[in-house]
Amino acid sequence: TKHVLFFLWLEVERRFGSGGGKQLARVVPLVQRMTRGEAHCTAEPGGRGKRKVLSYIEDLHPEQPWHDLADHPWCAPWAAQHGA
Repeated sequence: TKHVLFFLWLEVERRFGSGGGKQLARVVPLVQRMTRGEAHCTAEPGGRGKRKVLSYIEDLHPEQPWHDLADHPWCAPWAAQHGA
């Protein structure tokens, strides 16, 4: 875990400059869960089935895996291109 976090910090510092690695506090629990093999499992309401997420950042869970594109206007170009 420490090695993964160190190399992640090193890469962030290299790409974004000195001090950029200080922004990684929320990534630490993600890396810890990944190295322990933990997963976030839920049963989706409305009969949508089970969902297993292998990694996530706190407060950024994929809470709504099936989105209504009408609720997200920024999806319109993609939806038009892919016939969604």
